[in-house]
Amino acid sequence: MFHEMGIATFRPHSFEARGTLEVSTTQIDVTMAMMICDAYAALALLADNPKIDSKRVGIAGWSLGGGMATYAAWLPIAEKLSVNGQRFAAHMPVYPATHIKVEDNRWSDAPMCTLMGEAEDYTPAAPAVELTDDINAHGGNAEIILYPESYHSFDSTDELTFLPDVIALPPTRNITVTADGRMMTDKGVDVSSREARIEGFATMTKRGAHIGGNPAMREKAFADAKAFMTRTLL
Repeated sequence: MFHEMGIATFRPHSFEARGTLEVSTTQIDVTMAMMICDAYAALALLADNPKIDSKRVGIAGWSLGGGMATYAAWLPIAEKLSVNGQRFAAHMPVYPATHIKVEDNRWSDAPMCTLMGEAEDYTPAAPAVELTDDINAHGGNAEIILYPESYHSFDSTDELTFLPDVIALPPTRNITVTADGRMMTDKGVDVSSREARIEGFATMTKRGAHIGGNPAMREKAFADAKAFMTRTLL
């Protein structure tokens, strides 16, 4: 669809390049932080491509990648990772993981449009709604579209099913990135290290979530995505 619109696409293979196919039951071998690093490396690469308008590069992602597309708009991380000060011109997270709060609450003013299933129980909608308000209160330019009767992967063509072993996020933002870069749970546990994350997921995590398509909302989401990218990049 994007190609037909005249928009090129570039996909960093964050999972495959690290020898990982999925992280749904562990959430450790590929993290959102790794994917954000990949995204800014890709942005630097694209900025040097004469076929690409470096001022009109958007970012989109799904699920964990949706979290990447969201938090790539967080200015402290953009300032650290952007080689020559490049910024994404548009952010389109799709059912993103948005469980993280930040103490240094500064955000890009690039347009952001989150596409989220209202019935979502894998990466719940309530934190995304709250984060959207937070972003707008701190310099951002975000909106969220909620799709009724829609779960994770509502834009797929798969039948709705329940996955009992996947790690599902809570309905609140329960992790804070402190001003000095540590990740703290709402109970005061430091989960900055790999070992602490493994222990945290083993002891504090909810398991099980629904995934599957909603044909009517799939079509609406495609139309909404097309409208957003047309408005922001073309």
